[in-house]
Amino acid sequence: MRDIYEWLQEQAREQRAELVVLAGDLSASSWDEREQRDEARTLVSLFKGFPATTLYLMGNDDFFTLDYKDEQVKPLHGRRLEFAGYGFVGYQYTTPFVGSLHEKPEEEIEKDLKTLETLLDDRTVLVTHGPAFGVLDRVYAGEHVGSHSLAALLARRPVLAHIHGHIHQCFGREGNHFNVAAAGRRRAVLIELPGLSHQVLTDQSTGTSTAESG
Repeated sequence: MRDIYEWLQEQAREQRAELVVLAGDLSASSWDEREQRDEARTLVSLFKGFPATTLYLMGNDDFFTLDYKDEQVKPLHGRRLEFAGYGFVGYQYTTPFVGSLHEKPEEEIEKDLKTLETLLDDRTVLVTHGPAFGVLDRVYAGEHVGSHSLAALLARRPVLAHIHGHIHQCFGREGNHFNVAAAGRRRAVLIELPGLSHQVLTDQSTGTSTAESG
């Protein structure tokens, strides 16, 4: 885990990123409480190593809660934070998947999202852990597993961009949706606002391109 964050810190410095957004599945997924406490301390230390303001959500693979914040590191779940003229709104729960702390039934997600609806506008970047139904949400068997409630919310309240993770095999972009799930790999997406031009950043040592524009 540490090597991935250190690689991402290096990329943020090289690309002169103004903001780092982490969309969940931040840890090594341990069920052991002592290991979870150690992971939480490690994450905070790694977050502080980023050269830019860092916003984060937890994901369904994170088996502990984390609400650490300071001037540079900020939890995004359930709130709107302004940055450089844009509003970043976060929501970290997904529909039941592995039975973790950060999962809820669709009915509860629908209620939660209604409380966030007034925070969304055309200058908003919505950051969720899970995808909307039908967009970058296919699991290996081909089934769509995204949230219907999230899809309905985005239909009612269009946003500038939607960033999420969760479905590791659907990393990439579709329209204004960006699946940034790292899945234990050195990969990330650099997004320019407001035009949404983007680059896929990967590890040179793997032999893949470090910047794929789109």
